[in-house]
Amino acid sequence: EMGMTHVYLEEENINRHTWNFRTGDIIAAAEITAGHYYSHFGRGLLVGKQTWYTQDPYAGWRVFHADRAFSMNRSGNPACSLYGMAVSLRFRGNSFVFDIAPFYSRRERFIDFCDAEEKRVDTTINTLMQKTEKDYGRDEPVYMTASEPGYMQHYSGSGLYLQYCDDYIRLFVESVFPCYWSSQGSFHYDWGCLYGIELRTTWFDCFFNGKNTSYGFYAPHGIYSTLSGSMWLTGLSVALFRKSSMELRCSSEKNSRPGPADSVPRSLVREEILYEMEYAKHNEIEISGVHVQRDRGGTDEGVYQGRIKSTIILNSISRLILAGKYQNSNSRSAGFASGSFCVSLGNLAKLRFIYVFAAIENNENIYYRMLPSPDTVSPGPGAVSDIGTCSFMQSTGSMPQICRY
Repeated sequence: EMGMTHVYLEEENINRHTWNFRTGDIIAAAEITAGHYYSHFGRGLLVGKQTWYTQDPYAGWRVFHADRAFSMNRSGNPACSLYGMAVSLRFRGNSFVFDIAPFYSRRERFIDFCDAEEKRVDTTINTLMQKTEKDYGRDEPVYMTASEPGYMQHYSGSGLYLQYCDDYIRLFVESVFPCYWSSQGSFHYDWGCLYGIELRTTWFDCFFNGKNTSYGFYAPHGIYSTLSGSMWLTGLSVALFRKSSMELRCSSEKNSRPGPADSVPRSLVREEILYEMEYAKHNEIEISGVHVQRDRGGTDEGVYQGRIKSTIILNSISRLILAGKYQNSNSRSAGFASGSFCVSLGNLAKLRFIYVFAAIENNENIYYRMLPSPDTVSPGPGAVSDIGTCSFMQSTGSMPQICRY
């Protein structure tokens, strides 16, 4: 399987592209991936699939599990993906599966002349990953082979992931141990643990996920908070009458140490209620409410948010999605209404037309994800007006050829 995606931003005169190749089932017990790809190990505490867009702070975090250690980046935006080659080796026994997944990545980014001379940068790794083109004096190419808090020279880590799963219960625990050598020659060694339990029956589903780390924990390639601290999330979903369900969730996040601009560590408590119902031949409606109380480095803030989403099946190939969101925080408020028309012509083509109207008061922030799926062609940062994209993927066997524009 191989593919290439090209993105052209007319306003900025920027060309972006991603390409990738994967052998699939051609080689027994092994799979080779090359080009732009994402990595994900265990539940992603130490290394996980990252994205360039800002996450909604009012949406509860959920523990993410990937079926494969490596997945291809088909978005056209290379910012957060690795670039190089990876190999997945899998050995199956009667009651166990053993995986080995070595990989190599070398990503070119651009910094200014002074930083290149001093061989250091003051920006975060997430900011540095966006500098894929030369702009505003950043014309010195560097290669990202490690990341750094406090001028780190070498970064490495190890971990252990264990899971038990049957028809009614799922248990998992992931322990990781990141370590690095600073430019002063000192060695730092920390630990982090992510764990969870889920109970499932025909009429209810309950779960608990948690995360705890040492004070100096730092995982720049993880998909959860890179800073040290504790997090937990619990929820209960109950099946009601006539294909409807209700879910209650509560979560808490607390950093162990303050950020660069904070006087005290940040914390957040979130409560959410969700009602979902299916009606009239697979049509669905979702209604949810969220309350968030957070301390932003010494400033306490409460946020209330309400959401509604309705999916209407028009016929066998098309559907209409209507959604809305309103939120209020202190003296600020914002909201939006959106409509999405989707057409699916089997494996031949999938089209989606989206319109969003937003009303924002006093510079409030509201979040809406335009991209319908992770593999959607994505312009990334810098997109202002006219965007042109093209993607082609060639697969062997029974998989089709795919071209996207």
